[in-house]
Amino acid sequence: MARGVAVQAEGGRALTDQLLELVHDPARLAHMRGRAEAFRIARPAERAWEALQPRPQPELSMSKAR
Repeated sequence: MARGVAVQAEGGRALTDQLLELVHDPARLAHMRGRAEAFRIARPAERAWEALQPRPQPELSMSKAR
């Protein structure tokens, strides 16, 4: 409870209220868990896709290569 009080003291009352609503609504909680799981899966896939994309390579001139 002390942590909740600290959040409210910092002006986070709306956030605390949202968290309480989420905890007391099983359907909404399941939906948020699903979104979090989808994000956890999608983000590494996005990074892998970005890593596979060709990147422009700087052209080496003969003077720089020596």
